[in-house]
Parts: sequence; structure tokens; C-alpha cells
Amino acid sequence: LEAAEVLSVRPSITGEAGGALVTVLGSGFAHVEGLACRFGRAGAVSAQWESSTAVVCVAPAHVIGNATVEVSSNGVDFTASGRRLAYAPSVSWRLSAASGP
Repeated sequence: LEAAEVLSVRPSITGEAGGALVTVLGSGFAHVEGLACRFGRAGAVSAQWESSTAVVCVAPAHVIGNATVEVSSNGVDFTASGRRLAYAPSVSWRLSAASGP
């Protein structure tokens, strides 16, 4: 069995509030029930297996800064690839009607 490795994370930047779908690209990802992603110190979240080279996770909330993203097939033993996701200040948009004559 090939050892899993994270090669890149897409997107590479997300908001600190979390909630974005993050695709983790790499190799050796197993199609198992315990598949998980870990985002820095934010803890592990379940992952959706797409292929042996891609999994998708929902980024949890995290403090502004960089978080390493790692993958596990059992929720305990994670890759140690060191690829990072940057957390930036979350942007909220508010629309309001323009006043007129």
C-alpha cells in the first residue's frame, strides 16, 4: 500500500470563518470510512474521497494565518507533508438599495 502524501491544497486561501470546500491533491489516499483532513490545530474533519489523488474537506474555522493540511485514513495517523492553507479575514458582503428620486 502506497503511503499517502499531500502535494497541494485548492484553494490556497480561505476565510477564517471556515465553511469552504477544500480539495486536497496528493497520492495514496485510501477509500475508507475513517478518511479525514486535519487543518492545523483546528482538529480533524471528515473527508470525501474523490480518487487516490484527491479528497474534499470542509475547512473548519481557524485563526488568521497558515494551517498545515494533512490527511488520514484512520483519523489518528496523518500525513506529514506540510502543505498549507492560508486563513484570511472573512469578508462579509451587505447589499442595500440605493436611494433615488
